[in-house]
Formats: sequence, structure tokens, C-alpha cells
Amino acid sequence: MTNILQKTALCAVLPLSLTACLTPSVSVRTDFNTSNSKVNQVVPNTILQKTSPYSFSVTEAKIREAIGARPLNLFGEVPHSKGAQKAGLDLAPSTVFIFGNPKGGTPLMARNPELGIELPLKIHVFETDGQVIISYTNIAAVVESYGGDASALPTPNIAQMLEGLVGSVVAE
Repeated sequence: MTNILQKTALCAVLPLSLTACLTPSVSVRTDFNTSNSKVNQVVPNTILQKTSPYSFSVTEAKIREAIGARPLNLFGEVPHSKGAQKAGLDLAPSTVFIFGNPKGGTPLMARNPELGIELPLKIHVFETDGQVIISYTNIAAVVESYGGDASALPTPNIAQMLEGLVGSVVAE
């Protein structure tokens, strides 16, 4: 725990590189040139991805619909590409959905308050190389990365819900 706190303090105070502040299980993508990007090129083990067979806008709508069809709260959306456009910058379509249910997240945070940085859950839908990608939390890997037991409830239920939600979005 002390090591984590020391590392957090160093990352907050010293101008260290991003890689010094990441956990060892995270890979860092250094090539951000979208013309050279590859889907799934570098993804932390805490992120899962699926390719959507639909357009970006249809995928966004299907995500909203899937969240609304479950006992989940949609806390917000972060339209990265719209923000970039307002700043005079180009960014391929990209939106993050922030959602959850306190009945799932609260027990996790009660066991380990540090999980509050990971919750609520997020789904990122973005377009790259002509494909629409859905990235979402591998909740079992996240819980384990914080020293928790991924087999303890409610983690398996959350994982199953996420798989079902994203599965319903990409189903043809």
C-alpha cells in the first residue's frame, strides 16, 4: 500500500513520464497516428473490445437503448469528438458512456474504496480505420488489479451484465 501511495504522490508532484505512473499490467501505446492505428494494437488487460457491425451513430443509439433496458443509471456521456471539434481539432467519432447501479458498485467500493476511481462503469465507442469499436471494462481484471477476489459477488454479476449489454449492441 505504501508503494502505491508513494507512486501516486510522485506522479502527482514530479513531471514523470506517463509510463512511470501506470501499473505494470498496462501497455502504453506510443503511436497515436490514426493512419497507422490497429484495432486492439495495445489494450490494457482491464479493457475488453468488440467490433460493432453498425455505424458509429447506430452503435451509440444501441448502447443508450441497452443501458436503458437494464436496471442501470446513465450518469453521462462524454462526446470526445464534439469537444475536439469545439477546440478546433480533428478527432474521429468517439464517445464515452458513464453508467452503473449502486447495488453493484457499492459493495466493491465498500471492500476497497480505491475502486471508486474505476466506477461507475464506462463504455467507449470510437471509430478507427473504418471500424466502430466498443471498449468496456473487464471488471474481473480491474477488481484483481486492486487485490480483490474476482469470483466474489457482485463481480461475476457485473461481468455478465457487461457482456450481455455489449453483446446485445453488436448482435445482428
